[in-house]
Amino acid sequence: MFPYPNVESQLLNKWKLSALFFPAVSYNLELTVQSYFKPAFNFLSPLKYNLLVRNHLLISPLKEKCHHIQWGNRILKKWKTIGTKLRYNSEFVSVFDDKVILPSGLEIDYTKIELRDFVSVISLIDNKVVMIEILRYPRNCISLEIPSGHIEDYESAEEAAVRELEEETGYKPEKITKIACFHPLSRSTQSAHIFFASSLKKGMQRLETTEQINLKLVPVEKIKEILFAGEITHPPTIIALQRFLLTRQEE
Repeated sequence: MFPYPNVESQLLNKWKLSALFFPAVSYNLELTVQSYFKPAFNFLSPLKYNLLVRNHLLISPLKEKCHHIQWGNRILKKWKTIGTKLRYNSEFVSVFDDKVILPSGLEIDYTKIELRDFVSVISLIDNKVVMIEILRYPRNCISLEIPSGHIEDYESAEEAAVRELEEETGYKPEKITKIACFHPLSRSTQSAHIFFASSLKKGMQRLETTEQINLKLVPVEKIKEILFAGEITHPPTIIALQRFLLTRQEE
C-alpha cells in the first residue's frame, strides 16, 4: 500500500509524462521528489522507496529501446516484469530484485543493478593520447585510463564529456564528437558514451576530493603495445582506444 495516497496520483501522472518525453531527466526521481517536497524530503523515506520502485518499472523499459530478435528460425522474446523490490539505494547505485516471467512461462527472481550513465573522452595533443593515472578504490591500485566520469542530472552526455576532460586533465576542447556507446554490464541498463575531443586549450585541473590523478601523454604509436601488454584494464579505455586505432587504420 502506498504510504502517501494523496500525492501518489499527482506524482505518477507527472512522471508518466516526463518519462515519455524526457526519460533522461526523469530517470533520477530523487531530484524530482526534492523539487516537490524539498522542506520535508528527509521525512519521506517510504515515499522515496515507492517512487524508486515505480520509476524502475516505468523507466527501464523506455530506456532500452530493443525489440524481439530473429535468430534463424527462432524469435528471442523479451522477459515480462511483474514486480520489483528495491534492495539497496545510494547516490551511485540501486539494486532491485525483479520478479519476471520467462518466455517459457517460468517465473523467477532476477537481481538487476541501476547505475549512473557515464562518459569517457579520448583526445590528442601532438600525436599523443591524453591519459591519466588514477588511484582506483576498492582495488586500491593505479589505473591508466582516458578521462571518465558520471553524467550529472543537469547535463547532457556531451556536456559531461567536456567537463570531465577539463576537470581531470585541465584541457578544454573546442570540438567534441560522440564516437561510440555501449552497455558495460549485462545486469544493468547503464550506458557508457565515448567521445573524441579536439582543438584542446590548456587550463587548470579541478579534481574532486577523492581523486588522485597524474596527467600522462602517451604517443599514439605506443597505444597498441600497451594494450597488448595488458597495461590497461579499464574497459571503456580499452574500447575507446581500439575504436580509435581502427578508425585511423581505415583513414
